[in-house]
Amino acid sequence: MTYAQQGYYLVQSIATYNLPMYSALTTIPFEEDTISDAERIFSFLDQLKVNGVEYEPLWFDVNNLHIHKEVATIAHRHSIDLWESDWRLIDKINQHAFGTFPKEYQAWGMEKNGAIIQLKDSIGNPMIDMLNPKSLEWLLDTLVENSYGSFLIKLRNYINGYLFDETKLIYRYEWTNRTRPMYYLLPVYSPSVLKQWKDFCKEHSVTFQNAIVDKFPVHTVSMVENNDTMKMYIPGYNENINLQSGETIRTLSIDSQVWQAWYNFLCTTFTNSWLRPFASFIQEIFNSTENWKGIAYFQLMQWELEYSDSLLRGIIIPAQYSGGIWSHSVGVDIIKIAKETNINYIICETYPPLTEFHNKCITIVKTVSTNFHKKFGIMVHRNDYEFLNDTEETKRWIVINDSSPDIIVRYPIPTVQKVLIHRKYSRTEFVLTESELKFIKSLESYRNNEAIMER
Repeated sequence: MTYAQQGYYLVQSIATYNLPMYSALTTIPFEEDTISDAERIFSFLDQLKVNGVEYEPLWFDVNNLHIHKEVATIAHRHSIDLWESDWRLIDKINQHAFGTFPKEYQAWGMEKNGAIIQLKDSIGNPMIDMLNPKSLEWLLDTLVENSYGSFLIKLRNYINGYLFDETKLIYRYEWTNRTRPMYYLLPVYSPSVLKQWKDFCKEHSVTFQNAIVDKFPVHTVSMVENNDTMKMYIPGYNENINLQSGETIRTLSIDSQVWQAWYNFLCTTFTNSWLRPFASFIQEIFNSTENWKGIAYFQLMQWELEYSDSLLRGIIIPAQYSGGIWSHSVGVDIIKIAKETNINYIICETYPPLTEFHNKCITIVKTVSTNFHKKFGIMVHRNDYEFLNDTEETKRWIVINDSSPDIIVRYPIPTVQKVLIHRKYSRTEFVLTESELKFIKSLESYRNNEAIMER
């Protein structure tokens, strides 16, 4: 495996459709020929000193592999790596893009009143149970046999890396980032998960009133039915935690022992039952190929860190920050993930504007990466179609210089995106703006271990 080196510049995201009728290289369809578009785009990305792109084929039909291969060949001609991604893969699984999974692998959820039901997604498709080891076993067997597995295997010499892109347990409804998401909104209440929870409680001596816990915990008595075989009331869940600006994280209440064990169980099981076998599956396909960079876990800062983590004690929440620190609520424990042998990079995604709070969180993720011998990456360049701002750029490059990431991630490159999205721009108008030239200069200085910018 060839690791990404300091200053490796990774851009999100480039996608291809499989059918020539769409003739699209980017996530927005447009009318010109796919291959000529690929040449124009990768030629421009080459000028921007890009090393790799998150590559998102939107469909996996082996009969149209020639389009993906031609695009990949053009990228490689410009020395640009392609990183396959699991972005929206769960949606495709639930939509039966890879076959209909057996009913016993369907996820179960909990209603606000405690009722446990089998779950469907927003358009009525059954949701797969991500914590059932047999669900992923079925999925990986199916992927090998059907289009996705064949697609990856046939592209093995064209793909250079794999990105777990914000991969986590999925909540059933929207929530406010400042307020802790409620536990019962997770799709984690199947009979399979209950059995695993019971085994976990026995192994780790999780007790309540001197007895081993053997049911799902709920936070109110009213959620437990008479003779309930699946749920039990456990006090000590801190329901209405809100992150307010100026508040110190150490003042926020910590859950009782059983509730801490429940979230530990979710993180352990998600890592062991989903991420580990999936990462192994990907490494097995690609590990022997030339210029394989490995697997990166990429996640938003608020889903990589947990408010109850001792590492965050004493950090003050800034006025500009609008998101919670709720990683355990979505099954993510960055330390558990960093311990995984088949995951090679940990990437911390942030959302502007940068504050000292972000800097401290980046430092924590960097420390975890270093402690477990992972390469480290950050995304401080999240622009959402806005052009680079000199003031923010100065802060970003100071953070990059201080944290020394191997991978620098960016989304999007406005010059490219605006050309493709807004009709008032010419489709051939790929212009190196002054701000982009400054970015390139800073990037090359960083790669060469030179001073980045004046502080």
